[in-house]
Amino acid sequence: MVALLPPSSDPYVVGVSLAVISQVICMPLCVLAYLAKGRPIALTILGTITAAIGLYFPPLLVEMAVSRGMGTAIDCLLGRFLGATMYAFAALRMFGAAVGATPKGADADLSTWITFATGAVDITFDDDGKPIQPPRGAMLRRTGELLLRLFALSVASSLSEPFNGYPLSAYLGEPKSMLTNVLASYVDHVFVQTMIIWLFLSSMVDVGSLMLMAQSFMPIRAFHNPIFTSTSARIFWGRRWNIQVTVSFKRCVFTPLRKVGTPPALAALVTFVASGLFHEYQFACAFPNYRLGRITVFFVLHGLICAADALFSKAGGKYVANVPWQLKAWFIPFVYSPTLPLFAQCWIEEGFFTLIAKMGARLVL
Repeated sequence: MVALLPPSSDPYVVGVSLAVISQVICMPLCVLAYLAKGRPIALTILGTITAAIGLYFPPLLVEMAVSRGMGTAIDCLLGRFLGATMYAFAALRMFGAAVGATPKGADADLSTWITFATGAVDITFDDDGKPIQPPRGAMLRRTGELLLRLFALSVASSLSEPFNGYPLSAYLGEPKSMLTNVLASYVDHVFVQTMIIWLFLSSMVDVGSLMLMAQSFMPIRAFHNPIFTSTSARIFWGRRWNIQVTVSFKRCVFTPLRKVGTPPALAALVTFVASGLFHEYQFACAFPNYRLGRITVFFVLHGLICAADALFSKAGGKYVANVPWQLKAWFIPFVYSPTLPLFAQCWIEEGFFTLIAKMGARLVL
């Protein structure tokens, strides 16, 4: 018998409530950061304070919410994640301001700075530093994309949740040959686990983007179909997957390193390490049982993969260029597949996939 479980409202209610409280707590620090414009030491201190508060308040707020019956620990994971993300990006933007990496126009006035510093995604500016407004119909298109993502997320969660993120492995059973084991791992890691994380993150970014559009700010697009169209490791990380993180660390780490003469390969690797530390902070805030170090290992590995990709592409030259893009787009996730549990397993172990499944309609057999 097949049953359709409706979405649960508890994760949304608790998540939005905790996110709003985190925003209120962070707002005065953003005002102080604006007043400290041009003072690197003060901005660094404020960024550090913001990050420290982020480590303390999300767990405290969750404990209060659970003790008062507002929701279960699983329901509160969304609030922890949204709060951790806000503190992480607010602190990063303050650190960026300390090294002169704020986009032109982002600190032109207090209102724009607060929108930029606390936004789920960067807002865009023209060459004169004026905020770019959304074109006509942009909000409607983004709303349609959000609904499609939520539908796809419900489908993926329906397949994943009964098998804890490994539906094909469970279907094939044991024992498996080496070939079927590789196939099952590839499908489960890429087309189930990474797909769910991508659809969830892009949906959250879409919600934040719609809020910015409602205020007449045009946000960047954070994801560009990364799983099916990335033809190299560098394209996956540089142009397809979570561009919000990419542009932030390019602005704050890669570009300053290149300006002082750091070789591009080393600057890129340091940027991956910095991204790993950023995610360490975010995961430590969002996931109560997270073991430190796992996500940094993941990003260092992918930094090395990108370096190898650059060397391979240079050595292969025209031979690599002549390979059909569809074959490259299939091969890149295959290369990534063995490393993906370092990233996705954190979400599964903490119950985040269960949370995501509760947030959408789900078919149960």
